[in-house]
Amino acid sequence: MTILNFMAVNRSYFTDNKKYINRNRWLELRQQATEDPTITQVDVRKVHDYKKSFRD
Repeated sequence: MTILNFMAVNRSYFTDNKKYINRNRWLELRQQATEDPTITQVDVRKVHDYKKSFRD
């Protein structure tokens, strides 16, 4: 099963250590939410600035 999640966050999310959630924590949260501890993969990455695409 593939689950895609997109979240909009403030730019400060990536620089504020109090708000940032690392990959291991995302994995833990996904395992808890699905009640499936066998999940071993999460792919968390920043989406590039979409406004930049529309300017060109």
